[in-house]
Amino acid sequence: MITSVSKARYDWNPSRNQDDDFVLVSSFKWIIQQTVGWPMIAIFLIVMTAIIGSLVRDVYRTRWLRLPPGPLSLPFIGGLYLLSRKKPHIALESLVIKYGKIFTIQMGVEGPLIFVNEVEVAKKLLKTSKMADRPMMPIFKHLSADGKDCIGCIPYGLQWKKQQRLCHAALMDVQNLSLEDHVSYTMDILFKWFDKQGGKPFDPAEVCEQSLVLFQHSCIYGLRYESMKDLDFIHQVKTFAKSIKCLVPDHPLNLFPWLWYLPSEASKNFRSFVKERNDFLEEQVQNQKSGKCFPNNVLNHMLKTEQDSVDTMEIKVCAWTMNIGGSTTLSSTLKWLLLYLAHHRTLQKRLQQELDSVTEQGSSMKNTHDTPFTDAVIKETMRISPPNPFGIPHTTNDDIHVENFVIPKGTNVMINIWQIHHDKNVWKNPRSFQPQRFLSEDGKTTNKQTMKNFMPFSGGARPCIGRRTARTFMHMFTISLFKHFNVSLEQTDFEDIDIEGSMTFGLDPAPYKIRITRRESSNIE
Repeated sequence: MITSVSKARYDWNPSRNQDDDFVLVSSFKWIIQQTVGWPMIAIFLIVMTAIIGSLVRDVYRTRWLRLPPGPLSLPFIGGLYLLSRKKPHIALESLVIKYGKIFTIQMGVEGPLIFVNEVEVAKKLLKTSKMADRPMMPIFKHLSADGKDCIGCIPYGLQWKKQQRLCHAALMDVQNLSLEDHVSYTMDILFKWFDKQGGKPFDPAEVCEQSLVLFQHSCIYGLRYESMKDLDFIHQVKTFAKSIKCLVPDHPLNLFPWLWYLPSEASKNFRSFVKERNDFLEEQVQNQKSGKCFPNNVLNHMLKTEQDSVDTMEIKVCAWTMNIGGSTTLSSTLKWLLLYLAHHRTLQKRLQQELDSVTEQGSSMKNTHDTPFTDAVIKETMRISPPNPFGIPHTTNDDIHVENFVIPKGTNVMINIWQIHHDKNVWKNPRSFQPQRFLSEDGKTTNKQTMKNFMPFSGGARPCIGRRTARTFMHMFTISLFKHFNVSLEQTDFEDIDIEGSMTFGLDPAPYKIRITRRESSNIE
């Protein structure tokens, strides 16, 4: 049979006998079966079906549903192959060049994710309450009552507004009455730690995180520690690190929610973490009632103004959410601020000269108008290295029409803050650290035009609740530190440091070392 087939004519001929064609096809099937086998044929057909299905889905979404365009989706993984776990903000830059203001990436089997990369489009979307929901990660259901107690993931509506008003009022009360005291307490412990280093080089990452635990626990719960060697404080630092590990999007319980119902290691550890957190929060509530804490704190103000529609569990979860969110955002910003000013010593000296000048005039640390250059340095730090390059994800609760596209109800949307802050069409030399861009020509006031393109805390109908307190803290921290200390970079070559950063819970710089020494003009005991 094989011999006769090999001698057959393969060119098309109308007069060819049908038996010859049958013999040819049958022989071809026989060869495939013998060399490949039915299992491989089945796998090939499944793969091809999945690829064609992905292509059809992409075309259907962009042509019929009018979603923004995006890269080719592969079966099962979608567009995840284009993203980098540590540097997703950098990996997306090529897609921004190709697709522009807004594009779609299929996130595995989870559905499409919209990225908004232009400031005007972002502001337009953020203004509408149609994009004010948050995605409900499976772990949030276990952190609160099905996510109903958590201000970070509760749907936009009446209950969220009540929680938001309660949190905002408490933060404003603390900011107006005692924020300077909370900062002074934190800096006092931090300065003692700096002095003990004796000018030796150290990696500031850990001490930045610890200083935020000090501040947040004082500000949110009224907890005070004697020093960084306090055993309770060390325990809370470890608990904070555990909290961050439990909240990452790729936690096993987010990827495989059914693990919660099995005797898995992930479920066991998470249950233990939730119990420890709940016990800690209940202890803090009792401390407020018994007066075993510094009185002017956020939790205390929230409990005093408790409404019938916001129960104690909601208040506890809100306080915890503000603690975790504020700590991660501010610690990332502190790491970048120290890095940039340690390298740009000329800018550091200019900042210190401004601080020396206003100190003689008796200006308050809260008053940003008296220290415009200091304020510009902080803003430039948050522009060039935003603490969270994509902000907090949004979810649409209705169809939204934007830029001739449609974002369907239930779609997750990310604001690409990194791209907005590095847009060459808006910022001159966006990768260069230039605080002057935030100042007017005379250097005495803020450049209002520049501020239109600056959005480190996102914005709109559902902005960061603690943004005002965060800005005030950063201003007071910077003034207090650089008024009394000089900061220098241990490395001589700044190019060795990766200024693009890596994503953890926020955007952190690669490890680096600095030296912190007292200024001659410092008069602190």
